[in-house]
Amino acid sequence: MIRITPGRQVALLAVCAAWFISSSAEDAPYLPEGFSLSDKKWFVNDIDGTQCGVLRYEGHSYGYVNVTGVAGDSLLVEKCYYLSETDIEGMRGSGWAEGWFLASPDKDDLMPLELEELGRFSCPSTCGHIIAYWVPKGSSEVGTEDDYFAYLADLRTQRVVLKHFLGKAWIGGTDWRWYLPVPEWNEDCSEVLYQHEPHIKPVRIVLGEQEMLEPDSVQPRN
Repeated sequence: MIRITPGRQVALLAVCAAWFISSSAEDAPYLPEGFSLSDKKWFVNDIDGTQCGVLRYEGHSYGYVNVTGVAGDSLLVEKCYYLSETDIEGMRGSGWAEGWFLASPDKDDLMPLELEELGRFSCPSTCGHIIAYWVPKGSSEVGTEDDYFAYLADLRTQRVVLKHFLGKAWIGGTDWRWYLPVPEWNEDCSEVLYQHEPHIKPVRIVLGEQEMLEPDSVQPRN
């Protein structure tokens, strides 16, 4: 069973960027056994900056990444790139972080996530094998309201198991990819909260055990 309910009294959520303020590896999200992360370096351009460290699993290096979440024994990461003046974006600054990948103990390379509508502004969060993320859709023209959706997907199958319309809003033109608050999970991964007040009213999505185990059975219900 899934219940989608509007929330009224919601604790303040920090935006995604709060995870990335510190430059030390100790402030990264919890790392599953076997993973380690070096001290971080800034990858900065004229839009935003990201602190990235070299991720390793039992000595094997995945290169510089931004660790954004834990998914079972794997990690959700962005790749971090140094730019040069010969790059298309080279004049924008010294570095960039983009793309969503899984770092898994049984894979030597980062596995790209090819989830439906997962993009630069999705601000995802993981709990167990489920990933929750935003999907903004619209023209992005000044003053024009965009549609905002909640998507949930199973990382084991890379299939979306739920889509829910959250509302319409014009939040203001921005290129900062973390402008939406990260969806907030409860401790047992049975509930996830989306909110961006005053633009988007809080919506809490409640999942039962059956849906967590069998993603094809998940159907939204108002």
